[in-house]
Amino acid sequence: METRMTLPSNATWTHHGGNGPTAHFYGANGFPTGVYSPLLARLAGHVTLHTLDLRPTWPKVGPPPVRRDWQMYADDLISFLEQTVDAPVIGMGHSMGATCTILAAARRPDLFKGLVLIEPAMLSRALALLASILPKAAMNLTQPAKGTLKKTDTWKSRDAYLAHCRGKRMYSGLGDEAFAAMATHGVTETAGGLWSLAFPKVWEAHNYTQPPNVMGELAGINLPCVALRARPSVFFTEALWAQWQRVSPGSVFLEDLSAGHLLPLEDPEGCCGLIASGMAEAGMTGEKETPAVSSGAS
Repeated sequence: METRMTLPSNATWTHHGGNGPTAHFYGANGFPTGVYSPLLARLAGHVTLHTLDLRPTWPKVGPPPVRRDWQMYADDLISFLEQTVDAPVIGMGHSMGATCTILAAARRPDLFKGLVLIEPAMLSRALALLASILPKAAMNLTQPAKGTLKKTDTWKSRDAYLAHCRGKRMYSGLGDEAFAAMATHGVTETAGGLWSLAFPKVWEAHNYTQPPNVMGELAGINLPCVALRARPSVFFTEALWAQWQRVSPGSVFLEDLSAGHLLPLEDPEGCCGLIASGMAEAGMTGEKETPAVSSGAS
């Protein structure tokens, strides 16, 4: 029998409301949930949406734990669904959020009725094993952890942060709507009047030190699944995409090769369209009354 876990008291989440089947969205490493608001607003036209914020963005979260694997985030999601949502849900996620949704569904398939997985971040089986063996100090010398620890994380104003983001190559595919969401949700004001990353870089780098391989979990999950990818990248390679299709031949596979790994931020309209068509093809669509929008901390 599964042991029921308790969601920590400082956890934060949002019940967005919407129309359609109940769904949960989990975001990527380094990105507060609010950064996805252009996509989330569109998804509310298709699903009744809930979002648990990733643990690093919770208030008074402290430093990262000793453990480096991503199961902690999956367990947070399991606790959230058990305690605050009328499960089962369609589990949606991007990058690390998609991977942690896979881990949660593998452990508790009864909490899910389908999965929509956008660019799930993972390594090959061999590299994932190596990352788990190497000490954190060694992994911090590899990319992307090394670059993350060195990046700027404090600015004098939101505008300064926004100008910084606009100058980054990794954000070159983002439009004004995405940058506005980043300016609103990507930083928080500190007691000293400065603006710091809402997703602390020390947590982001910590998560990069032990990415998993979840092909085994994907092969064992017996749920309708929609797989979405953009251009191949270090976070999700061509080889992993091909392997996924081999281990899960019944899943719906869709792609937008005009976008990069940040597909949900680069093209929220197009990403929402792919999600909607994928859910329809996978038989996940349905109707549900719209609840009131609310948010809170357990």
